[in-house]
Amino acid sequence: APWTGIFTLARNSAKRLSTRASLLHGKVQDVEVCLRSAAGNQNVLDITHRVPFEDACRRVANGTVVSMTAQAPHEHFALEEYVKYFRTKMRAGMVRLDGNLALYVLPPGEDIPALRDNLYVLGPHIPRSGCLLGLVAVAGAAPAATARAPAKPAPAAAQQPADARPPAQAALP
Repeated sequence: APWTGIFTLARNSAKRLSTRASLLHGKVQDVEVCLRSAAGNQNVLDITHRVPFEDACRRVANGTVVSMTAQAPHEHFALEEYVKYFRTKMRAGMVRLDGNLALYVLPPGEDIPALRDNLYVLGPHIPRSGCLLGLVAVAGAAPAATARAPAKPAPAAAQQPADARPPAQAALP
């Protein structure tokens, strides 16, 4: 039988939501990283960052996918509020885990192109509604590359003689 357990989510330590998580695709070891990380944080997976859906979904091929559903009827409203929040922001929530992994929290729905083209190609067993989707994958490649990109041209420009800069700038358009 596939793994099932409890993931308690929070957004910046607030709006706690206890969910029943079920492994849909990938490795139990990735789920265990989530559980270990939560154990070190009052058993909460705290969403502290948001990233574009595309940044999260391009990690699906090497990631682990879980569904997270409300445990009790009174938690359905809170779950739907999370879904609405991420849809409104058009972003995935991100929980930094131990090591270089992150849990990306996504609203379900084939109407979101990044999910349709990356996540739902895994098959019909990926839920289209009534849950949050979690993707455990290597974190931070895109933000780190973006942060470093401006630094690379600066040293090259600094090494050029002053009279070489204007023609280089003129050639850009």
